[in-house]
Amino acid sequence: MPKENVHKNHRQRLRNKFITGGLSGFDPHEVLELLLFYVLPQQDTNPIAHRLIEHFGSLSAVMDADIEELTRVTGIKEYSASILKLIPEISSYYNLDKLRSRVKFDEIQKIAEYCVFLHMKDVREKLSVFMLDNKYRFIGIKTMAEGAGCSVDINLELLATILFKFSAPNFILVHNPPGGNPYPSVADIQITNYVYETFKPFNKTLLEHLIIAGKDYMPVMQIIKNQKTYI
Repeated sequence: MPKENVHKNHRQRLRNKFITGGLSGFDPHEVLELLLFYVLPQQDTNPIAHRLIEHFGSLSAVMDADIEELTRVTGIKEYSASILKLIPEISSYYNLDKLRSRVKFDEIQKIAEYCVFLHMKDVREKLSVFMLDNKYRFIGIKTMAEGAGCSVDINLELLATILFKFSAPNFILVHNPPGGNPYPSVADIQITNYVYETFKPFNKTLLEHLIIAGKDYMPVMQIIKNQKTYI
């Protein structure tokens, strides 16, 4: 009698578990094992999945690791590592696309929530410009600078180029400083005022300057208005 293919039956059982109930009830290693079925069709992916969890400590840590780190785990080569990296990127892209398509950005809070999600995985300081039309519909978001101190040294020429290129009448500056402190510095307040006044004659309105730290954010212009220092 032919020997039963235990691995084949195990794979089908795991697939059926996912098909009938999604990932609910899966252990972290089982999630990786299921994914690796499609990447390594001829291998037993169970021990590889266990090694990944043991090496990195959690499923999220596996997905957040870079390709070089992943390939240090026995059984994972560059191709497998690139697929593992692709999954969270697709998830992030999907969630942003879904959020963007259903939200009308007519409130600063909605924009802030979107930007918090957008910058959630960023490890470097970044300054971006978020653009809206006259009906507060999303036009686009562009990164202007990355690195230390990028929000206090705004390239006004680059900002003007972006705003005129996309015909954006309204814009929000978005900055994620390191250190987890969303409260604006004196320099943040000064540059916010300066940008607002500079672009106002060109019918380009700075609606807000959002400073994002993790899940927290602070609206600089609102703070200025509350302090009654904004003209």
